Amino acid sequence: NFPTKSLNKISTILTKKLQTMKIQSLSITLPSILGVAPVSGRIIQSPYRIGIHTSAIRRLQTQESTPLPGNGATLSAASTTTTTSTTSYTTTTTTAVGTSTTPDRTTGGTPPPEVTFPPDITTPVGIGGGPPGGTEVPPVIETRTTSTTPMVVTPGGGATTVVPGDEIDPVTASSAAASSPASSDWSFSPLTVPEGGLRPCNQVIEMGFVDNILPKEVILTTLNGMTDNMFDFTNETQASIAADVKAQMESLVTYSVRARKVCTSCEEANAIWEKTHADVTASEVMPYCMDGKFAYGRTIGGLVLEPIDSVTGDVVSGNIAASFWTDITETDPFLAASQVWPYDFSALLPQKLSFGAMASASAGTISFVPDVLGLGEDWQNPRSYMVKEVYQASSIPLLLKVENDYVEADSCTRLDKRIAISGYSEGGYAAISTADAVERLNDGYTNTFLGIGGAPIKLSTEQTRAILEMADDVFPFPAFAVRYANAYSSTNEDLVNYGLGQDYASDEYMTPGEKTKNIKIWIEYGLSYEEMVPLIPTPSSDVVNPEVVDMIVSSFAANYTDPCNSEFAPDSLDKACEAVKSNDLLETVESFKFTVTFCHSPNDEIVFYSNLPNVSAFENFNMIEDLPGVGGIVNPQGSHYESFPVCLMGFMFPFVAPPDEGIIRQITPIDEPCDTPVDGPDAPTVAPGGAPSESSNFPTSYMPTESSAFQSFGGLISFVTLFASIVGGIMW
Repeated sequence: NFPTKSLNKISTILTKKLQTMKIQSLSITLPSILGVAPVSGRIIQSPYRIGIHTSAIRRLQTQESTPLPGNGATLSAASTTTTTSTTSYTTTTTTAVGTSTTPDRTTGGTPPPEVTFPPDITTPVGIGGGPPGGTEVPPVIETRTTSTTPMVVTPGGGATTVVPGDEIDPVTASSAAASSPASSDWSFSPLTVPEGGLRPCNQVIEMGFVDNILPKEVILTTLNGMTDNMFDFTNETQASIAADVKAQMESLVTYSVRARKVCTSCEEANAIWEKTHADVTASEVMPYCMDGKFAYGRTIGGLVLEPIDSVTGDVVSGNIAASFWTDITETDPFLAASQVWPYDFSALLPQKLSFGAMASASAGTISFVPDVLGLGEDWQNPRSYMVKEVYQASSIPLLLKVENDYVEADSCTRLDKRIAISGYSEGGYAAISTADAVERLNDGYTNTFLGIGGAPIKLSTEQTRAILEMADDVFPFPAFAVRYANAYSSTNEDLVNYGLGQDYASDEYMTPGEKTKNIKIWIEYGLSYEEMVPLIPTPSSDVVNPEVVDMIVSSFAANYTDPCNSEFAPDSLDKACEAVKSNDLLETVESFKFTVTFCHSPNDEIVFYSNLPNVSAFENFNMIEDLPGVGGIVNPQGSHYESFPVCLMGFMFPFVAPPDEGIIRQITPIDEPCDTPVDGPDAPTVAPGGAPSESSNFPTSYMPTESSAFQSFGGLISFVTLFASIVGGIMW
C-alpha cells in the first residue's frame, strides 16, 4: 500500500524492482492521486514506465460522493476541465475550480488556476532533490473517458465529476502525449487519424508564442532545468560541475527557434538530385529510394527546427550546418516528432531527442528529427524496424528537400554540407545508418560529429543474446521480441528473406485472422508496449521462430556469439540470416574515418555493452567522457533508460563551442550577393507591448521567471520522471 505517495514516486521505486523480480501483479491504493476511493490495479512491467492496467477492476469502485483519504476532496458534480487533443485520444488536464487574473501566456486570456497539492502527496524534483530552494510538484494526471462527461480530479477540497462506467488510467508526468488506447478494451480496431487530423505538411508549426517562435529564454530555462535535475546540489563537487554545465549552456543557446513540419518523398529527392548532378544518378547515391524499394511512393516527414534572426523574424542568414537527432520510434504512428512537438511549453515539453534538436537549433544549426517511415504522415503504410535503409530513406530526402527549399526561395540562408548526427538506442542505430548514407552521397557532405548511445550495433551477433535471455525468461523488455521478429518476417520487401518462408516470427504468432496471436496485427494497429504485454507468452521467445531460437541458444551454449555463422545455423535459415547480417552495423561504423563518440553503460540490460566495437583500436573513436568540454559528463553506469539523459546531454556539448570556432555550428557568409548580413547572437524576443521581467528578462506575456518556470511545468522536469515517462517504454 502506498496511501500518500504520488504515482511518480511509485514508478521510480517499482520500475527497478520489477526489472529483477517476476512480479505479475500488485495491489496498490492511490486515493490521493486518483481523487477517488481506493482503486486496485494490475501493474504491467515495462523497463521504462509503470502503467496501471485495471482490466476487470479498471472501472471506478465507487459511484457516489465519497470522502477521500489524505486530502479531503469529494466526488460531486461540478468541475472545470481543460482538454487537449495531442493524439487520437483525449487528454484531460486536471485544474482546480476558482478564479484567477493571471494572463494566459499563449492567448492573452485567463487560464484556469494551477492545482495546489497538499505537501503529503508531492514528489521531489530530480534525483538529488533539485537545486537549493527547489519546490515539490505533483504529477499530471491523465484520464481517458468513454463517455462525453469529463472526469476531473480536483485535489484539496475541489470537486470531481465521475460518471459510473468511466475508465481511468493515471500515468506519470508528460507521458500524456504518449498515451495509447485502453488495454482492457482489446478491440484491435484499425488506426484512424487523430481528432483534428495531422499537422499540415511543409508549414510552420503553430506554437503559443509570438510569431510561432520559441524564445531562446525558454530554451535556456528548459536546458537549465534539465541540468539542475541531473546533479545533487548537496554534493559540493556535483554542484560545481552543474554550475559549469549551466554556464556552457548559456553559450550554446544563441537563437530563438521556429518549428516546421516538412514532408517529401523519394521521388522528389531523386528529382532534386538529378537536377543538380548530371554525372551521378540518384539511384547510385540513394539506392533505398529506387523505384520498387520499401520507401518509394511513400511520404517522408519530419520535424525541422530553425534558428531565427531576432530582427527579421526569419531563419538566420549565411551558410548553416545541419544536425540530425535520430529518435526512438513509437508503436503508435501518430506519436511522430512532427506531430507531438508541443504547442505550449508550460504544459508539455519536447519528447526524447527533440530536446537535443531544440538545443542544436538554438546553437545555430538547422535541426532535423525524422518521423521515420510508417509514422506521422506515412501512418497508413507498413512500419519496419532495425533495418538500416529505412532510417536512411527517412533522413536524406528531408535533408535534400530543405536544402533545395532555401535555394528556391532565393533566401539569404543556405544549408551547407556539414552534418552532425546523434541518437540513442534504436536512434543510435539510425544515427549510424544516416551517417553512412551521408558518406554515400559523396558530394562534399561532411560528418562533423556522430554520437552513438546505447545502440544495437552488433545486431546479428551480440544483440541476439536478447533472444537467449528471452528463452530463459529473464530479458526485461519482452516487447523487443515482437518488433524484432515482425521486422524480419516479410514486412519489408527489401529484405532478402521476404516471402520465402524464412520469417523470424513463429508460425503460432502469425496466425491469420487470430488477432491475439498475430504480431503483424499488433504492429499494424499500433498497440503500445503495455498493451502487448498481456498478449506476449512466457517465455517471450515463443513469438520467435523456434529454429531461430534453437540456433541462438545452441550457439551461445557453445560460447559462440555469431549464431548465423555457427555450425548451428540450418540451411533453412540461410536467407533469414543474410537479412539480419546485412543490417549489422559493426563493419559500417568501423569504416568511418571521422570522429565517432560512443555513450554506453556497461550495465545496460537491454542493449548489451558488448555491442560496442573495440573503441581503443580506432584513433577516431572515443567514449563520451573523453569528448573535450563535456563539463563533467562521464560515461553512464545505470540501466538502459537511466543512461539516456546522460548521453543526450553529452551529445549537446559539441554545440557549445563559440559560433566562430569549429565547424559544427559555425555560420559563414554565402557566396551569392545578399542584402541581409550574417546574423549575430539573437536578442531576447519580447511580445508586442510586453516588458522583460526584472529578474529574468523573459517576456512577461508568455514566460514566467526562471525559478518558477520549471515549478509551473507540473513536475515535467523531475529528472527520473521526465525521462522515464517521456521515453515511456519506447527506447526500442
